Order: sequence, then C-alpha cells, then structure tokens
Amino acid sequence: MTLQECRILLVDDEAALLQMVGNLLKKEGYHHVDTAADCKEAVQLTKGNEYQLVLLDVMLPDGDGFTLFEQIKEIKGNGLPVIFLSARDEDEARLRGLGLGADDYITKPFLPEELLLRLRAVLKRSYHIDDTAQTDRIGKALIDWGAGSISTDGEDYMLT
Repeated sequence: MTLQECRILLVDDEAALLQMVGNLLKKEGYHHVDTAADCKEAVQLTKGNEYQLVLLDVMLPDGDGFTLFEQIKEIKGNGLPVIFLSARDEDEARLRGLGLGADDYITKPFLPEELLLRLRAVLKRSYHIDDTAQTDRIGKALIDWGAGSISTDGEDYMLT
C-alpha cells in the first residue's frame, strides 16, 4: 500500500473546511477521501468502508468528536488512526483526545503543510509505509522518486 492508496475519512461540520482539506488531500495525491458533516453520517461511512485514517473535529452538530471516536473504535477496533482537528485549544480537550488514544491533535487554524506532514507521519508509522518510491505530478510531468525518472508527453527521462 502507498500513502496515496490510503482511504481517509474527514469529519467536520464546517463545509468550507471539508472542501479545503478534501481538495488539499486530493491535490497531494490522496484520491480516496470521504467526508461527513456529523456523527450519524460518520458512523454510517465507518460501518460501510475500510479507512486507514480519520480526521475528526471535536465539536459536531449532533454530538462531540470524543464520543464519536469511541464509537468508531467500537466499530473498527483500536487500530484505526485518528487525528483530531479542533478549534478547541484548551489543554483539557487536547489531553482528553490524546488520552482516548488519538494519534494526534491539531488545533484550528492550522498550516496545510503541517496537516499533511502529521497525516503522513501517522500513516507511515501505523502502516509501515515506505514512501521512497513515491510519485509526484507537476503539470504534465510524472516524477518517480524511487526509479529516478520523469515521464512527460510519452517520453521517459532517467535522472542521475
């Protein structure tokens, strides 16, 4: 499994944040990103899909992320990594989330790059993913870091 093959569930009641983070993840190459705006939808998605990571808001319209986190653990077990995304910056909330077993806790607003780095670190640690063979797309060019090559317009170029 590569990082980009990981399926991610993003749970937040802010439509703008769902769209922004969803687009950020897709731009980074994570093609399997599902979103939920409340606890009920998140539970349904969790029951019907295999996720490798959940990004979870603490304050949701029909409950709180801490309770939802415990429900997700009941459904999927303790092995599913969870990162809390929250506007709640209090030490008590952060400690509660981490105490429940969350893999990380990021307060809003956050730097998009920081979110990507933390997400990547959790996925790599949880699934022992070696991303040295990662590919990136820049415009029409596909860069294969593992092979040391660039492909563009049907031509392959080896790098030194």
